[in-house]
Amino acid sequence: MRTISCGLQFVYDAPQRISPGFAQSLHASGSTRLLRIFDALFALIERISSMAEKTQVALWVRLEAKPGKEKEVADFLRSGLALVQQEPATVAWFGVQLGPSTFGIFDAFPNEAGRQAHLTGGVATALMASASELLAKPPEIHKLDVLASKLPEQAGQKAA
Repeated sequence: MRTISCGLQFVYDAPQRISPGFAQSLHASGSTRLLRIFDALFALIERISSMAEKTQVALWVRLEAKPGKEKEVADFLRSGLALVQQEPATVAWFGVQLGPSTFGIFDAFPNEAGRQAHLTGGVATALMASASELLAKPPEIHKLDVLASKLPEQAGQKAA
């Protein structure tokens, strides 16, 4: 049983998400949409609260753009976010630019199965399909073990 305070205080049990009495009062008042919103909110809170605890492995991928293809590589990384957001086992994902033509991807996963799912997922498939057109050399893929981590409370927000 957890208590979440955000102006209002809600008590919920993980399998049920919110207390039965609160759920009944929402349902009785015709607020089934609100009930679904609370359920989704609590599921998100549970996922965020367990992210750091379950981050065990990661990938570091170094990309070197061909001359004149730097903008396309940057655009590719920006568009990759939508694909990665569909991967539940990708706990964290960053597309970064290290220099004028050097880029990278850092992503983290709860376990090896999540990492392998990502390596066969949408971003990896798209990257390999366009690598010869965009990159000066094949991507350098490094498998990492995470020793410690701290993740933001709201995944997906751009850093300030």
